[in-house]
Amino acid sequence: MIAQRFSFRPAAWLRLIALMAAGIARTASACDQDPSATCYSCWPPQSLTLPSGVSVAADLPPGALLTQWVTSQLVEFVCRPQNNTVGIGMYLSGDASVRTGIEVSYNGASIPVLATGVPGVGIAIAMQFESADGSRTAWQGTQRGGPMNYDAWSPMLAGQSGSKTVGAQTAIALVKTGPLMSSAWVRGNQIMLLQPYVDAVVPPTVDISTTSIMFTPMTCTTPDQSVDVGTFSASDFPAVGSLSPPQAGKGMLNVQFLNCPGGSDDPGTSTGLIHSVTYTISPQYGEAVNNVAALQPGAGSATGIGVQLLNAAGKVVPLNTPQTLSGYSSLFGGTYQVPLTARFYRTGPVTPGNASTVMTMTVLYQ
Repeated sequence: MIAQRFSFRPAAWLRLIALMAAGIARTASACDQDPSATCYSCWPPQSLTLPSGVSVAADLPPGALLTQWVTSQLVEFVCRPQNNTVGIGMYLSGDASVRTGIEVSYNGASIPVLATGVPGVGIAIAMQFESADGSRTAWQGTQRGGPMNYDAWSPMLAGQSGSKTVGAQTAIALVKTGPLMSSAWVRGNQIMLLQPYVDAVVPPTVDISTTSIMFTPMTCTTPDQSVDVGTFSASDFPAVGSLSPPQAGKGMLNVQFLNCPGGSDDPGTSTGLIHSVTYTISPQYGEAVNNVAALQPGAGSATGIGVQLLNAAGKVVPLNTPQTLSGYSSLFGGTYQVPLTARFYRTGPVTPGNASTVMTMTVLYQ
């Protein structure tokens, strides 16, 4: 007698990736102006508001935007130089001082992506400066150098006297830098500080920080399954290519895609929506013949047979070949089933024994 169990173990592979963002409002108000101070600012610490949570579609390439760009107001300092060099600079803080090697584009500028402390998620920081002569610089990324080893800085104009205003505007976006395999917080923290320069760095400073954001990979639930193919005699396989005869209640399984998320794209990003779902079924022990899974080897195992999968129309399911999940709705998500039948298939001379195998389903979300 030929034994019977076909073990089918779907295992989802996540693809990453999703987001939105909001801006901040100016909060400057009347402030104390020390007449003896070289520079002063009416701006309190600034916080760039990110969405509290983002569902991230899988399989985005590194460099894909996970949020829209969030732009601050222009933070200004008023300085009173006396024939001095005047400018403004920015220092990065914490994890944001570490480069990831990825760059993105903002307003025509190439912006380096910096670390956030969460694997797979980086932050791009773009700067625009207001110089002491009232002109605005082009947007620029961060680089270490300039006076006092700033990470970004305005033109340093010499020979300035009287009341001079310098300022800086910030734009940030979160960016994919690698795999995001599970939910993760990017916690709000200070990412930079701004400080004026009058022949040297002078007080005061204004801190720029972000709010916290939760990233959640968008996937369907694909539970493991086992199926009993049935018990058969060698005589049930009269020739190579023979399939095991149907047995009531045997060999039937529904591959399940449960609780698939739906939604809409976040404008300006590559995320927020699973556009399609494909799955690939691969035999753990290879193929005995084309599209027939080999049995688990070992003492007491049957020989001369393998396991073949058929779809609801009775067609052979190709192994190691991506299949599209039919009927999937990006907008509504939902639960889906793919009905399959597992049958034994004769590949050569049959000897009785245990007949089991394992297949793995890899799911790709785009």
